[in-house]
Amino acid sequence: MEKTKIAKRAAENEEEFIRELLKNYQSVEREQGNILDFLRYLLSKNIIPANTQLRYLIGSKYPEVLIKKGGVKRQAVIQLEAETGIPEPTVRHYIAKFPSFFPKY
Repeated sequence: MEKTKIAKRAAENEEEFIRELLKNYQSVEREQGNILDFLRYLLSKNIIPANTQLRYLIGSKYPEVLIKKGGVKRQAVIQLEAETGIPEPTVRHYIAKFPSFFPKY
């Protein structure tokens, strides 16, 4: 199935997906936890894969780190590499592709 068709189907089923996730989460947790507990649940079930976590973390932290490093991109990338343990070329790739990974961010 084409990516555009998959994206359309996902958008059409978003509410049902959310309800199903919440139902499954509550059956495991027995009590309604807070948002952090729910996010941990999503991570533990690999609903949010590890590479997505890292892409988001690096892409969202980059502007702040860039400011702290005086606008020097290379220094910001090196800092993110040190903080995350992700190799510099991958950090650069995640930063460059961040808008396409997370278009509504």
